[in-house]
Amino acid sequence: ILKEAISYSVVAISNEEIDKINILEASRKAMEEALKNLSTTPQYILTDAMKITTDIPYESIIKGDERSYTIGCASIVAKVTRDDLMIALSKEFPGYDWEKNKGYPTPYHKKQLEKLGVTKHHRKTYEPVRIVLEKLKNKSIFKRIFSALFEPMLIILEISMFITLGVNLGKFLKTGNGDFYECIGILL
Repeated sequence: ILKEAISYSVVAISNEEIDKINILEASRKAMEEALKNLSTTPQYILTDAMKITTDIPYESIIKGDERSYTIGCASIVAKVTRDDLMIALSKEFPGYDWEKNKGYPTPYHKKQLEKLGVTKHHRKTYEPVRIVLEKLKNKSIFKRIFSALFEPMLIILEISMFITLGVNLGKFLKTGNGDFYECIGILL
């Protein structure tokens, strides 16, 4: 495809920017930047269901990658570029299966997100990533509450070994409705 192309340009938008402007606007921005980076100005543009800002006449075609040879070729170049980037990322961050899933949220990738955490390359607003970040935030809250409650008690116990303290402490686990539940009795 690249050997036969008169001109081509590939533009990547960072995950941080996608989180700021959303995936649709990021796609539009990449198309518009790629258009500006072409070595030759096209006479007419076909886009895959995307309206763009340009002075060049264009047509937005729904399912364009299926209906237009040109859009299909552009889609292949974009996907191969993305796949190459994902393979490179999988070497830097092994365990997420990026070399196989190419960034799509497979069940294994979601499991690994829970296990390994979120990297700087994940989109924080993407739902599977956002869910993992929320879980980590809740765990962090629990750790802070636990530390705040127990560290002073441990100091007291060290100072006065003969004092017995009864403490009623909530587990602080979130239920589906956002409330905390379950209390356990602790005798120190």
